[in-house]
Amino acid sequence: MNIRPRVIAGFIIKEFIQILRDRKMIGAIFFIPVIQLVMFGFALTSEVKNITLVMVSPPSKMARDIEARALASGWFSRVDINGAQIADPAELLTSQKAEAALVAPKEGFEYAFEHLDKPAQLLINAINAQRAQQVDGYIKQIVLQTARAQSPQFDAGRVGWRSRSKMAP
Repeated sequence: MNIRPRVIAGFIIKEFIQILRDRKMIGAIFFIPVIQLVMFGFALTSEVKNITLVMVSPPSKMARDIEARALASGWFSRVDINGAQIADPAELLTSQKAEAALVAPKEGFEYAFEHLDKPAQLLINAINAQRAQQVDGYIKQIVLQTARAQSPQFDAGRVGWRSRSKMAP
């Protein structure tokens, strides 16, 4: 089938004339999409909330401070699990009891931030990759703020830290 450009141009011109004749059609084509943009602009947000976080750490001041800051941010919610007694934090993500687990070495978060040989780990359920990236950013900011508050000479460039995303079923 051979369609000539002149035929297409004539069809487009005819349709524009028809649209401009009917005032209701002008409203439907131009004003309704503007209203939708305004409504969806206020209704939709990419902010992540209600993240279930488990702190897998021996009891320490820094662990309590990180958890307190996380809960105070409004992004995280508490999970009623004793993090100091968890053998396999990845199992929490797989069983969907938690969305993120912040795991300290046996020596605690203080040791992880002073020594690079035993880093802290952040395990995140990455079924939703965009949500996982935001969770990663939120937690890293909270941990770095807590570390700076406890030690003014804290060097953020020397943090022992690993993030791992896990695709839970």
